[in-house]
Amino acid sequence: MRLRDYFYCEDEVDGDFSEMLAFGTKSIWCPERNREMAIKAYVEALDRKILSHDLNVNCHRNLTQDKQKALENLQAYDDIIIKQADKGSAVVVMDREAYINEAMGQLDNTEVYMLLDADPTRDMVEKINEKIRESWEKGNIDDKTKDYLMVSEDVKPGRCYLLPKIHKRGCPGRSVISGCGTPTEKISAFVDQKV
Repeated sequence: MRLRDYFYCEDEVDGDFSEMLAFGTKSIWCPERNREMAIKAYVEALDRKILSHDLNVNCHRNLTQDKQKALENLQAYDDIIIKQADKGSAVVVMDREAYINEAMGQLDNTEVYMLLDADPTRDMVEKINEKIRESWEKGNIDDKTKDYLMVSEDVKPGRCYLLPKIHKRGCPGRSVISGCGTPTEKISAFVDQKV
């Protein structure tokens, strides 16, 4: 609210802002408190309302006690895997050993996958950062975008998991590689936004 008030302008701003970069380090700046008395009064009233509310109110569960207990018991098992189905909104409970065997069966296929001698993640980080610097030096990206896209050292390789295809005989798994936290996560988002 403070930001909206601070940057409020009665005149409409003309121009095409579709090309503004959505990539960069997000600012944490906020206008000083108590600049606008109406906002101060509203925030104080809201604080009083929230703090005076009884937080120990019983919440209504959407599961019966028996179903809640069954769910908690399922979560305690370490010999099963609980996954979302590949299609639809079903939840699949699988034997952990069968899940691992399916995954290893796919990963052992040498026509699709190749066993590496070492983890290439560090090499990828260096190559990606080099290309980002080159693009910045050529003027293709600005300083903020460069800072956002540069890959830090705490990245990890992609994580593979399977989504069971319950609509097929034998429920094979569809392999998915999660790109979260990987060297290509930010540049993938950047390319996706630009294309």
